[in-house]
Amino acid sequence: MQNPLIPKHGVTMKSFDRHSRYSKFKACADESVDLKLCACANGETKSIIETTNEMKHFIAQPMFGAKTEFKEIHSGCLFVMKRRHNTIAVAYELANVCADKSFKVLINGKDYNMLLSKVVPFTVSVRPRTIHFLLSAIRYIMNDSYFDVSISAELLS
Repeated sequence: MQNPLIPKHGVTMKSFDRHSRYSKFKACADESVDLKLCACANGETKSIIETTNEMKHFIAQPMFGAKTEFKEIHSGCLFVMKRRHNTIAVAYELANVCADKSFKVLINGKDYNMLLSKVVPFTVSVRPRTIHFLLSAIRYIMNDSYFDVSISAELLS
């Protein structure tokens, strides 16, 4: 078991400052427990994605233990991301990496022996620099099922 106070990824515990209140449970805290809790990262961190390339890099990252497959849908701005979870489930997301274009997207598909999280067809309005979860599909018969998705986009602005 790893000790949570040993630095990992450049994060070191420097001070504590608890943000929640114990209120009536304050008496239950051990005497040795300081009620303040705060964690600081060493060095400068960046949490804002500023460029199209940073957004493309972000959407290509593995998520939830699944490799991300991504494909351009429209004009270098709109991408569909697909993540397979073992051979049982698949999830789809949509990202608009551009700062000046909006799209209307139609998601359609044909499925057999699959449970879908959303009924197809449906449309999504995709504003600039946004990411949308579309749907997931799970097999309920392993070797006799499929989901063929089709995604088409129309430029709005």
